[in-house]
Amino acid sequence: MSIKIRIFDDDIDSYRVLFDGSDIQVVSHEEPTEVILGQPGLVAAALPRVPIPTWVQSTWAGIDPLVQRARQLGITVTGLQGVFGPLIAEYVFARLLAEVRHTTHYAQAQRKRTWSADWPDTLRGQTICIFGTGSIGSEIARTAKHFFMHTRGISLRGCPNEWFDSMYQIPETPSALNGAHWIIAALPFTPDTKNLIDSKCFGLMDRNATFINVGRSGTVDNDALVQCLVHGKLKQAQLDVFEEEPLPPHSHWWNIPNLTITPHISGVSYPADVVSVFKKNLRKFQAGETLQGLIDLERGY
Repeated sequence: MSIKIRIFDDDIDSYRVLFDGSDIQVVSHEEPTEVILGQPGLVAAALPRVPIPTWVQSTWAGIDPLVQRARQLGITVTGLQGVFGPLIAEYVFARLLAEVRHTTHYAQAQRKRTWSADWPDTLRGQTICIFGTGSIGSEIARTAKHFFMHTRGISLRGCPNEWFDSMYQIPETPSALNGAHWIIAALPFTPDTKNLIDSKCFGLMDRNATFINVGRSGTVDNDALVQCLVHGKLKQAQLDVFEEEPLPPHSHWWNIPNLTITPHISGVSYPADVVSVFKKNLRKFQAGETLQGLIDLERGY
């Protein structure tokens, strides 16, 4: 039985190709359908002027632009559970491994035709502390165990998690950060997490630590981060998310030497991966079953 859907995504042509020849028919934005597949921001912007769906399947990891409007309209929203964790873990460990194995140093030495035996370090025995222990944070911790690292997790509830050696609630952040070599932010943006990682939090981090944000920019007090980096209170940082994207050429972020910037690519939405999850959920939707990756619109994730 054919089902009609609407797609709100910058890469809509790729999705059309993947659905071609299937029982899923992509129709215009103005045609009423129960189901929408799309980027949360684009869907949220379109909802005031298009027929309201029953269910929205997000094509992105961050769903915060859609939460409030979906809650108001009674729309079910699902995320891409299990898709972004492995991708973002790859991103994080690309940085960690490049750092401890001195990849940049050896590349520079090669350009100078210099045999520079700068002995590399190892991740073994180092401590990684992760803000956010959902599917993405858990996958980062799971990957860390392959390198025999110590894993600490910080979450609102501090519930036990098999991939973390120890779990902490927000008030226990000082203990969680104590002696950590790597601090990773993998938080959703909600009222509870807004500017959660603030000046006090940065002040608890070791001066030789590295901070990486793969969550949402609004969970970090970015002014406080800048001050820490500029004044040498934090060794370095890597950011994949910003309040303003793309970053304009005049942004102050470009001028910070101990900061690495990447253009929001840690968890890319590959259409084939999205469609695989969507088709499974669509079968559940048609059968009246519970959907995978349901978003709690009250909590925002």
